[in-house]
Amino acid sequence: MELFWTQAGKWGCWWCRIFLCGCDPRLLLEKGSTSGLQEVEVLTPHGSLTLLNVHFPSYRLFRSASWRWSWLRSVWQAHRRFEEVLLARVEQVRGPLLVCGDFNSLPFSPRYFTLAQRLWEGFWAAPWGAGPTWRYPWLRIDYIWASGKAQAYQARWLPYQQHAYVECAYRWADLGVPEKALPLSARGR
Repeated sequence: MELFWTQAGKWGCWWCRIFLCGCDPRLLLEKGSTSGLQEVEVLTPHGSLTLLNVHFPSYRLFRSASWRWSWLRSVWQAHRRFEEVLLARVEQVRGPLLVCGDFNSLPFSPRYFTLAQRLWEGFWAAPWGAGPTWRYPWLRIDYIWASGKAQAYQARWLPYQQHAYVECAYRWADLGVPEKALPLSARGR
């Protein structure tokens, strides 16, 4: 069986070819009305899957008021708190895991490298030319991370949207072997 997952930028528009019936999202962290971290356990015919959806606060660098030191520092502190909670939860999950959302981080950021030590990013299954998930300027800040490698990746643009919809396809068997999701100490690093 293949598992298909789609997430939109912003605060998570989830769609999948498995049923989310009876699943109650649990809010792990919230900042303001649009940023947060939530978790849901998805029940599938093959077992349960943990899904974490994130929306890290935006620096809003295109607004002149956002260049104040106090604003930049407050967003940076919020990012650090989000990262702490997210990584703690990733370390606790022992089964299939998906982490998706708007990370407001670039692929060369420290957060990206921290997650890459623990999970697989879906983008590496992308065809040549796949790239940005946010427009003007064209940046890749939305990700789907998983406990296994993706089989396919696609970013779709809809009219009047700032973020692309990111889609990944996974084989259940690949998610069931969360080698990279194990704590670093358990992997001998």
